[in-house]
Amino acid sequence: NAVGTKIRYTSATGYSNERKSYRSQCTVPASYKDDGCAKEPRKRVVRRIRPPKDSPLDLFGNPASSQYDLAQDGSMYPFRVLIGKFYNGESFTLKSFIQHVGQILDQKGFDWYITENDDDFLEKLSSGDYIVAWIISNYSPPEVIEQFSAAILNYHNSGNGLFLFGENDINSLDKTNIALQAIFGSEYLLEGNTPGQGTLKPSTDPLTSGHFLQDHLIMTGIESLYEGITICYPRAQHSELQVLATSTNGHSCILSRGIDDSKGRVVVDVGFTKLFEEYWNTAGTGRYVINVSCWLTGVNFID
Repeated sequence: NAVGTKIRYTSATGYSNERKSYRSQCTVPASYKDDGCAKEPRKRVVRRIRPPKDSPLDLFGNPASSQYDLAQDGSMYPFRVLIGKFYNGESFTLKSFIQHVGQILDQKGFDWYITENDDDFLEKLSSGDYIVAWIISNYSPPEVIEQFSAAILNYHNSGNGLFLFGENDINSLDKTNIALQAIFGSEYLLEGNTPGQGTLKPSTDPLTSGHFLQDHLIMTGIESLYEGITICYPRAQHSELQVLATSTNGHSCILSRGIDDSKGRVVVDVGFTKLFEEYWNTAGTGRYVINVSCWLTGVNFID
């Protein structure tokens, strides 16, 4: 049997009446309802809003309003996101994910589905219904590696986006490493464990310790970004992956593949504990996560 329980949530059915009510309040701009881009996101154009110099800031110095995220509220309708939540230790429950991370996905208009079950995830991944998939990594049983690897590569080659999360002391058989090896080759792995808890700042040079690339779309509206608690790092660099941020300990901590071809975009993040309830309200975390999800769709963002 596949690892994980077949517990799942869809934004259409809701986790509870409270969640359904919140979902129903999501306002979708009329121009996005019938523009025919549900499975062709690269045809959609979304205008981002840059914050004025006097805009209100949050506790971390980031512009406070959600209008300064990469995408406006509701503008990601009806794009579908598949979330494989394969780690369920500590306090990282489905309920906590839905009530924190899920809320911001709802706010942007995403139709999303979360599962902790291998078979369920692979079935949905191969359905053709989801244009972005997250992998919140955990150990993968040897018997599913070949199937998982092939499914990820096919999904990526079909032009879909992948948000790949690692974490400290990541195993070579963790799902994110399997996905990375399927796409970038057998030598590309995340590994290690370095202390984090620092805050990254914008720079034109993302290779400088403690800084991120200020002009990349996924950093829209971010002046301070929490790096994670204890984090891993890539064993080596890869020509197709651009370093977008370097940790305070000098390791690449956010990487992306944004090459303009028929394959999908990829973002690699080295610390998924930022998704935990107790760390969700750290510097820039919510905005960063939603910006990545929006960018991975392939939508054209303009000023």
